[in-house]
Amino acid sequence: MRVSSLSAAPTNLRLARLAGVLLAAIQWGRFSDERYVIDDAWISFRTARNLVEAGGLTFDLTQPPVEGVTNLLWTLLSALGQWVAPAADPAVVARTVGGLCLLGVVWLATGLTARWADRPVVGALFTSLALGGAGSLAFHSLSGLESGFYLLLWVATLEVVEGAGPAPISRARGASLAGLLIALGMTRPEGVLLGGLTFLFALTRWGPAGRGRAIAAAGAWACGIAALEAFRLLYFGALVPNTFHAKPPNLEGGWGYLLRFCQATGWVGALGLVAAMRTRAVGWLAGIAVVMLAGAVWSGGDWMPGFRRAMDVYVIIAIGAGVAVGSREAWRRRAGAVGAGALALGSLWMAVTGLDAGRYGQVVYGQVGSLLARTPEVDTVAAADVGHLGWCFPGSILDLGGLTDARWAASGGWDEAWFRERDPDVLLVVTGSPLQPDLVETAGVRAYEARALQYVRESGRYRLRAVIPLPGLTQMAVIARDGVEMPDAIWGEAPTR
Repeated sequence: MRVSSLSAAPTNLRLARLAGVLLAAIQWGRFSDERYVIDDAWISFRTARNLVEAGGLTFDLTQPPVEGVTNLLWTLLSALGQWVAPAADPAVVARTVGGLCLLGVVWLATGLTARWADRPVVGALFTSLALGGAGSLAFHSLSGLESGFYLLLWVATLEVVEGAGPAPISRARGASLAGLLIALGMTRPEGVLLGGLTFLFALTRWGPAGRGRAIAAAGAWACGIAALEAFRLLYFGALVPNTFHAKPPNLEGGWGYLLRFCQATGWVGALGLVAAMRTRAVGWLAGIAVVMLAGAVWSGGDWMPGFRRAMDVYVIIAIGAGVAVGSREAWRRRAGAVGAGALALGSLWMAVTGLDAGRYGQVVYGQVGSLLARTPEVDTVAAADVGHLGWCFPGSILDLGGLTDARWAASGGWDEAWFRERDPDVLLVVTGSPLQPDLVETAGVRAYEARALQYVRESGRYRLRAVIPLPGLTQMAVIARDGVEMPDAIWGEAPTR
């Protein structure tokens, strides 16, 4: 096992790590606005609250349980937080934890580079700055979702694999490996694949002497994942989260996602990783990166800005660049410098263009949810963005995006019989221009809302009750079913021609 000596300059190594941590802390300040919280995070928070208050691990307690999140462990941790501190804002708690996880990722990943580089401090500095300066890593870690936590679990697993270098593999180290990777699989569905790949990495790094520990850890991990799937099947009636049905694989979207990721890495950011592959550990990590990126492309990538689905790949590329820069061979150093420079330029370009993050109008959805909660006759609402809305409105929600509704997800985007059966009291539709009282379709209506709008217009049973401005020159049309009383004291006067 190849390990660099780090004892010569421990102070310099700490300074290299702190440089990246400081950059990440600056990014934390950049994304401090609450509008950077992604709406899906509130789906997790409401699901967690339902578990604490009613014992139901689901978004809508009026319907059979649905795994409407893809971050089961993160949701369970949110439930624990809400149980311990019910008055705390779950978004603030989640963002604080996510930010701290980001700092931990920078610290640990930088240490891995130092372990593998010929010149530890130089290589560590480049990795540290690349990770600390990546706006997408910071945004997603601070979005309220599980991204930073997931990434920290994996980087911590790599640290456990490396441990104290060639020292004997202890039972505690094997147990730590299994426990971390079980947690990884519980946090994100693709964490199961990443866990399996990381066990192969551990087998090669621990060598024949540690093979027994690795196999025992693999067995414990397999049992843990099997228990997770058994729970999913028994409780939710499915082996995968509902998102797999709501957002089926889309290769065309995946290629677009790959293109955006290449832009984020300055196109040639992976050059340093290629140059560092003579280091056996980095070579294995490069293989993991290829598999995980291919999986993200096959599944359609991600609708969110930045590269949330490729955060692990970005960390590997940054480690590779640092190891290459820290090489004794001149051509590898040059390749690593080009790769690290490309990562810096890619991060700068994404920050300037705003492609590494997104600000959302979910605060308005929360305000509308609070108004709906104050309207006694409203029990069921149909909407496409249901997170913050559902946090503030405790009633039943028909999710037009299908994330939290298994039947709707199976319909492919429209189920008239289910809509009629649920018979929502209110429909919320986002439009690009003001909707008229006759509900004539207008510009900018999203596909999964257009069918619902067409249905309520043709049924003649709904009326436009309010139009609420949203960020980005859009507005929310609040459409109420006939007979549902929506007082002027709460909603103001209804629009007229």
